[in-house]
Amino acid sequence: MPARHREVLAAMGVNQLTVTKHPEGSLMIFPRPAWENFREKVAALPMAASGWKGTFLGKAMDVDIDAASRVRIGPELHAAAGLKTRVIVL
Repeated sequence: MPARHREVLAAMGVNQLTVTKHPEGSLMIFPRPAWENFREKVAALPMAASGWKGTFLGKAMDVDIDAASRVRIGPELHAAAGLKTRVIVL
């Protein structure tokens, strides 16, 4: 996790993130409080948006930031995003 992101997360008192798949093949990473807000909005979408719900909510996983400021992405999300060795956090 880049230092500038760690500092913001630390100021928020957050040490857990939620990672989910984005429909365009990337991953979305949320601090837990922001994920809760996003999850509520997605859950409130009409049944016609069940594909979006499945993509965002069905693939979500909680991850901890370890002592070395690393985040371990599970194999399913790792493969879905085509991660190799380096990633960019935007």
